[in-house]
Amino acid sequence: MRHSAGATHRREGATEFISRVAEWPDWHPPKEMIARDRRLPDKMTGGLRNPLGARALYLGNSLYRIHGTNDAKSIGRATSSGCFRMMNEHVMHLANMIVVGTPVTVVKRMPPLEKRVSPPPPLPQRNAAAKL
Repeated sequence: MRHSAGATHRREGATEFISRVAEWPDWHPPKEMIARDRRLPDKMTGGLRNPLGARALYLGNSLYRIHGTNDAKSIGRATSSGCFRMMNEHVMHLANMIVVGTPVTVVKRMPPLEKRVSPPPPLPQRNAAAKL
């Protein structure tokens, strides 16, 4: 499966695995963000005003996530500390299609269809007992 998202930093070629999926997650701004903007809270409870949006797909043990947003204008712009932002309806759709353990590889742009020589690796099997 291939999906597009807006990102802040280039991490081309990096591969991580989905380690957790959260619904309306709380947001704890990293220290670096708080240093740039002292008005940020230590914690923002999940909900419509939360910048993480409706879902957050955590990438390994890193601080990076694929998440929704409460600011549609931020999609495709460098406005975060490196997360991948998607419209809420898109990240909700993606979250319903993946499982914990799904690999995520960062690419600058998708290669032309004729240059894609091998299919993507199979996704891990969905475990009905796993809580997403």
